[in-house]
Amino acid sequence: MTCSIFLRNRFKNLEIAVVMALALGYGMMQYNIEQASNIMWLDGVYMLPLILLGVHQLVNENKKALLMAAAGIALVFNWYSAAIDFLSSVLWFMYEVLLITTVERSNIKKMVDHIVRYCIAMGTALMIGAFLFLPAALAMSDGKGNVEWIPILGIYGWGNIFSFIQRFELGSRSEYGSVSLYCGSLAVIGCIAYMLCKKIDRNKKILHSILIVFVLSLFYIPVFVWGFSLLKVVGSYWYRYSYIGIITLIVIAAEFFSVKDQETNTRALMWKATAVAVLVLFFMEYVKPLGKPFNVYMTVLAFIATMLFTDILFWTKRVSVKRIVIFLMAVTVSTELVYNAKLIMTLDGGVEHFTQYAEDEMKLIGQLQQQDGGFYRINQTSTRDVDGNKLTANYNEGIAYNYKSISGYTSDPDRNQLLFMKQMGYAICGDVMNVVNTSVLGADSILGVKYVLSSYDIPGLKKLENIEPGNGKSVYYNPYALPVAFTYESSNMLPDSEEKDEFLYQNQLFSYLSGQNVQVNKRIEAEPKADSNTVGYDVKHMDDPVYGYFNMKDKDGGKVYVDDQYVTLYNTWLCPRVVYIPQQPDAPSTHVHIDGDNMENRVESACFYYTDLNELEKVTQKIQDRREDGLLIQDGSITGTVKNPQNLDRLYLSVPYDKGWSVKVNGKKIKPELVGNCMMSLPLENGENPIEMRYHVPGLKAGICLSVVGAAAWAVIWWKERKNNITEK
Repeated sequence: MTCSIFLRNRFKNLEIAVVMALALGYGMMQYNIEQASNIMWLDGVYMLPLILLGVHQLVNENKKALLMAAAGIALVFNWYSAAIDFLSSVLWFMYEVLLITTVERSNIKKMVDHIVRYCIAMGTALMIGAFLFLPAALAMSDGKGNVEWIPILGIYGWGNIFSFIQRFELGSRSEYGSVSLYCGSLAVIGCIAYMLCKKIDRNKKILHSILIVFVLSLFYIPVFVWGFSLLKVVGSYWYRYSYIGIITLIVIAAEFFSVKDQETNTRALMWKATAVAVLVLFFMEYVKPLGKPFNVYMTVLAFIATMLFTDILFWTKRVSVKRIVIFLMAVTVSTELVYNAKLIMTLDGGVEHFTQYAEDEMKLIGQLQQQDGGFYRINQTSTRDVDGNKLTANYNEGIAYNYKSISGYTSDPDRNQLLFMKQMGYAICGDVMNVVNTSVLGADSILGVKYVLSSYDIPGLKKLENIEPGNGKSVYYNPYALPVAFTYESSNMLPDSEEKDEFLYQNQLFSYLSGQNVQVNKRIEAEPKADSNTVGYDVKHMDDPVYGYFNMKDKDGGKVYVDDQYVTLYNTWLCPRVVYIPQQPDAPSTHVHIDGDNMENRVESACFYYTDLNELEKVTQKIQDRREDGLLIQDGSITGTVKNPQNLDRLYLSVPYDKGWSVKVNGKKIKPELVGNCMMSLPLENGENPIEMRYHVPGLKAGICLSVVGAAAWAVIWWKERKNNITEK
């Protein structure tokens, strides 16, 4: 829809059937189908045509309102894709200016005037979206919102710039070093015809040639790849900005089809362009075959069918024939695009699985929350999508199904939270998430995980028989979960932030919070038995939960087995660090081994621990006796009075610190101390202590003020432009 708005207003002479075909191509282009699992990136796609139309109006009609509004709204919808659109607008601004202004000394003042108006418009757009963008930028400043300079040093290769030609075949995907700009046959035919046409103005053709070469370079020259990846290292979903190249092809094709001069826009020229496209595709397939010749033949068929109906459409004079041809052209173009989508998308019945999983999970969580409406956290041992290696990246189910989880997957997480979870046993993956696909009982207890959704029994957890299972998972109650708030006596038993052993670090946390030197997790000695490509251990049977981890010398993966049953992939993407080791009740020991190429030389050591449930019960009961129930925990605030009957000097809150928190204790503003450089600890006095904590999103108020000013500026400009339009009419 937005592409058709752009085309109809940018190219006044364009046939409605061509608008339809090119707009369908933009809506069903390779990028949209390939990125359908990343719908947040599609906001930039549908806003870009409106932004480009705004640039056109700015340069040609001295109107800024559309560009301000479109760019500002794009920033509100999604700042990441909007940033790509903003960069694209710079390129398009230069193109539109050069299209009407030659680079001469006499035109410098005019070009400077264009630049000033463009900067004002884009600055206003930034202000319009500031109420969301400014807080996001400030939040990222404490996480991954830094520039990664590594690509400048050569992490990206150049690739073969001619490889994009072959990617016009049906079913082609973008790969590293080879971008796909597929958006249907008509755009390709139009571009080739434009370049072949000898009667188009030479300077105009040179400009469009430079434009397309420069746009192609964005996908092959390392510094451009880095720049349009927003100054970050990107290792997947190539290329996230390729829709820029696609709309460039569409615009050049529209330039050709909008010409109504019969001498310029000849039938022979269009068929010649089709022949060139077909021959080049066959040649590329011969030189470097993609291995799917049937797709080449189908692409050629699409080219010929599209050109046939375009030919008839342009040169028939009969209205009835035109209507039939428009219908047939719509069917042909749609068939081609849908067939391409079918080749790209994996249609495996996932919709039905997702629907059923969501229903069962909501029912499961609903039963639990109806039974217990307090503040607690939930962990689970499996998610909707678990692969054959028992791994998953679906860590946002807490958001999806409205419960407080210890897992999450975001591009810009809080670094201190990641490290705190890592030190307790949940590995960091890609600096974007902790791997939480099992329950490490000691860590879960410290984090206040009161319930675990699991498909298997875990020693120490009590299965709730009154809650109906869902998705193969039952609800287990953790009697050792620490309360969200409790008092304790400060001591010198501070946890060592340099401690590398996850279970010893848990012991330190329990010792610090309880005021006693406790050993909740205890080592199980096991000697390695190395063989060709495998290292095994006989781990003594315990009635308590047993865990283990391997210290590896490299970053290559391996497979972990327990009593010859495959448990998990290890030491690679999405893999856990700590592995739960299920045990047979009557066996004296459990055999654990890790397999992989040259594994006997890759395992540096392995450690096995059991969590002593008797010791865990003692220490957690001691802490639970000091729980504080006088606090009201809401979204964005914690208020109430801590009675502190034992006159202890600290209040522990199982709430991660963030600079947005404003904390008052006994009417005095204080900055919390941090336990594990993450959770908050507040000073207390004897007797009652009023607590008032409010969370303020950093930058929100300033962002709102900027947005109000930006919106007001836009309204004034829009009103003036509208008034001028009425006067002109």
